Amino acid sequence: PDDCLPKRLLSLNVSGSPFIHTFTRNYTFLSCTFQNEGSQFIPIDCLSNSTHFVSAVPSLNLPNPLPASCYVISSLFVPVAGQEQQYDGNFKGEFSQDLVLTWDRPDCRYCESQEQLCGFDRNNNNQLFCFSYQTGKYLLYGFISK
Repeated sequence: PDDCLPKRLLSLNVSGSPFIHTFTRNYTFLSCTFQNEGSQFIPIDCLSNSTHFVSAVPSLNLPNPLPASCYVISSLFVPVAGQEQQYDGNFKGEFSQDLVLTWDRPDCRYCESQEQLCGFDRNNNNQLFCFSYQTGKYLLYGFISK
């Protein structure tokens, strides 16, 4: 929404969905009455306004105590592209890219290995089937269990 990935992250809940994230990094989102100086306070312009400046800090780098003008909005695990868990200074890059989620159910690897798509059988939701990219025709030999 509003071309603001951090806004989506603050309300994102993938529990109960088939989506998973492979790698995460813990960030703390702060709201402050003025913009704090310092490299660990990365401003999030799309969440800020004229009276509050929102920033995010890798939770490992969270200052203790917090500046008096700040309060914690939320701490959350943010899906990131790789497994490196050290803050590398590229925070803005992580929040300006697309969010990548994966899923492992239904398992479509068989169909994909045959260069086909998979889908649920309309008559039996417990079965998957493979179908051709080019023709869109169902391939009956491709039935596999969930």
